[in-house]
Amino acid sequence: MVALPYPGRGHINPMLAVCRLLVAADGALTVTVVVTEEWHGLLASAGVTPGARLGVPVCSLWTQPATFLLALCHLDLWRPAVEGFSEEELSRKSLEQYVPGLSSVRLSDVKIFLAWEGPIKISAEVFVKVRKAQCVLFTSFHELEPSSMSKIAELLPCPIYPIGPAILRAPDNGESARDEEHRRWLDAQPQNSVLYVSFGSFVAMPPKQFEEIAVGLCDSAVRFFWVAQDRATAGLREMCGDRGLAVPWCDQQEVLRHPSVGGFLSHCGWNSVLEAVCAGVPLIGFPVVWDQLVNARMVADEWKTGINLRQQRGKDGIVSRAAVSDAARKLMDLDSGAGQEMRRRAAQLREASRGAVLEGGSSQRSLSGFLEDLVEGKLEVAESSA
Repeated sequence: MVALPYPGRGHINPMLAVCRLLVAADGALTVTVVVTEEWHGLLASAGVTPGARLGVPVCSLWTQPATFLLALCHLDLWRPAVEGFSEEELSRKSLEQYVPGLSSVRLSDVKIFLAWEGPIKISAEVFVKVRKAQCVLFTSFHELEPSSMSKIAELLPCPIYPIGPAILRAPDNGESARDEEHRRWLDAQPQNSVLYVSFGSFVAMPPKQFEEIAVGLCDSAVRFFWVAQDRATAGLREMCGDRGLAVPWCDQQEVLRHPSVGGFLSHCGWNSVLEAVCAGVPLIGFPVVWDQLVNARMVADEWKTGINLRQQRGKDGIVSRAAVSDAARKLMDLDSGAGQEMRRRAAQLREASRGAVLEGGSSQRSLSGFLEDLVEGKLEVAESSA
């Protein structure tokens, strides 16, 4: 098998995780991963998938939620509806009336895509090619998005295989000394008392918003562990005092599974959401771009395992320190009914994620089915695809 990911960390990491799952499931399988800009350029100029020209089955890996794929596949249905409405009105209008099965997603969550002509054009081309693939694999799992998975299975002409949660453990970056420092700090904190804060590797945040989040967390009196870029770490360390720690890097999965961590303030990239689901940690969503808006909406309104801060933006687009402080206190209050309910639901999703990959689980069956179909030649290339 040749694995060819889009050359971005959010795509490469889950594809590597899927490749490891495949190799672990079938020792006779060999996987070659190709990651070069040259290949990306060749694919773009070819206009067709190389597997189709060679008669080799092409399997498309979707590294975002199935719900987001379902929304974008029906862009033509909801796109006209966003014109002429205020942001407040759009935040009340559900996509359900345009795309059955998307009751939790609002028009305000997807309107932003229409301003991005380049990505929307690429997305439209992607969906054409997905329909020419012999199957689609998802890093999600059926129990997490049952309605969307069922709708997509009806929509696409090829079989789908939800095989997640497919997440990749971070490599050893030689950060052992600093790892030891933050492990000692986490070990010294009470159970479920720390809010883990990370906005991914590439999310750019205006200085004003960064300041509001930092001050808001300090005002909340909640303990927090913040992974920030090197240039921001020094300033954060001064603000944290005894109740917080700022570091430039950590093994996110290890931190999320630490007994002292009871919440996650995140940009809601899909890989981070899956890691939080697997760890059973509730979320405060601070989405910025692309599928993050839909992910944060699912977390808060569908799964009810967190809070969506995007809804707290002011007229200037900034979420205030007061809103950040209130959300942190609400999520981390172990005695409140709201906090307990979010933790209960997060624990349920954690157990569902574990069950999905066990023998007989939905993802384990889906992975086995994919390999069997591949080996038995059931994923054949139609002549019209070549």
